[in-house]
Amino acid sequence: MGDEHHNQESGASNSTDHHEDDNTCEEDPETGEKVNETPKVTVCRDKDEPNERFEVVVSPPRANVYFTGTSFSGEAAAPGTNTYALGFGNGKTKRIRILPVATNKEQDNMNIGDSNRSTSCIVARNIPPYDASATTPIKAYPLDKIIEEEEWDSLQDIYLLLQDESVAAAVNAYPLFVRNRLHKLRDIEDDSEKKMLSAALSLLTHLVKFKNMYSTGGFVSAKGHKFPGIIHQKCVTLFKKYPFLNEISIDKTNLMISYVLVLALHVDNFKTDPEDIAKDLKMSAIELRKHLASLGCKLSWEKSILVATLPTPLKFSESKLNTRRRKRAKIQYKG
Repeated sequence: MGDEHHNQESGASNSTDHHEDDNTCEEDPETGEKVNETPKVTVCRDKDEPNERFEVVVSPPRANVYFTGTSFSGEAAAPGTNTYALGFGNGKTKRIRILPVATNKEQDNMNIGDSNRSTSCIVARNIPPYDASATTPIKAYPLDKIIEEEEWDSLQDIYLLLQDESVAAAVNAYPLFVRNRLHKLRDIEDDSEKKMLSAALSLLTHLVKFKNMYSTGGFVSAKGHKFPGIIHQKCVTLFKKYPFLNEISIDKTNLMISYVLVLALHVDNFKTDPEDIAKDLKMSAIELRKHLASLGCKLSWEKSILVATLPTPLKFSESKLNTRRRKRAKIQYKG
């Protein structure tokens, strides 16, 4: 591609300036082989817009050019094997976080700095594994992607509890959301479905307790809670950025809330009244609505009760604030 790229650039000299170094090297007098070769460097500039950025093409010795650009015809033909990431800076803690977004995305997926100034963003959502193209809610957030195969046996406590009517006192240790759904589980005739939803409620319980352990107002309710080892390790891996610190970051807390809400949606057949789960999470109903919206839920009133449903395919909403910021940034960029 190196020679092809050079010819294309030379043929387009009426619109592009480019400069190449002499790429000189020495030869071994005994073998005749070239030594101390330097890379071939080409600097390109658009003649019509001389104030625009320069683009540099580097070609290793005796190798084809492997570069993807957008300003010149020859460069766009090469695949863009790049890794994209988002960086977040925290002025208070003086820390910068780098989050991977996508790998090996070709140029048409991230078209930045081209002649039309168009940009297509790849969004990294802080939610459980999902399939945005799924046509049913149960496939939109697959339960088997949330509960690993080896974890199911550790989440049978509620199923076993349902088999014994005499242990009603033990039920009080569970979150309000769980206690309000036990009657529903008892009425399920399909035993495999009952086990599945019982496991979902059991994991929901552990997540709520794990969150409350690290919150000021919920520590008492989580005190003495026993986590199966595999579930506790899951919580630490997913939700604690720094396992050695006795705190959970805001973004990890939001991720945990999303997991809880997805489990609640599964148990309620994707039509849920979020009032009791809001109490378990020590959150206001208004604050919880934002998390439901971020999952693609639709909120509506039914007989004075606010319910959340999950339409498919998933459509993720954006806040008005983010929309205004994006529009303002676009206007400034055009200016």
